[in-house]
Amino acid sequence: MLRRQHTVDWYSVRVAMLRLSIALALWGIFACHGTLAVHWRSLSDGSLQADGWMSSWVVFPLLAGMEFLMLELWNSFEQSGFYHRYLEACTLLDTPFLRLTRVILELLLFFGFGFLVPCAEITIMLFN
Repeated sequence: MLRRQHTVDWYSVRVAMLRLSIALALWGIFACHGTLAVHWRSLSDGSLQADGWMSSWVVFPLLAGMEFLMLELWNSFEQSGFYHRYLEACTLLDTPFLRLTRVILELLLFFGFGFLVPCAEITIMLFN
């Protein structure tokens, strides 16, 4: 009953995700220099055909900047009064439903705001 609840230091996670995105952007600029296919369309036989191109010097810094903005949105949401009141309700009531919704919210923030752009960078590098 007196044991401490497990908490995650999301600031460190956000810093690690930003560093990962910047490292992938630098790797993408130097490994995939030139023009990259950034938009594909599917053909009737199921294969993909590139129909949109951009320079790697534009794509990867743009994705790193987008990752920074998404992580700042996540940070500002965590600093909001709604999130703090929700966390207080979770600790006071301590019901399984509130714990489950808190886990779902944290996973949504992590995968939606933190992990989406590095996955897009990796996908662009693999497709090219």
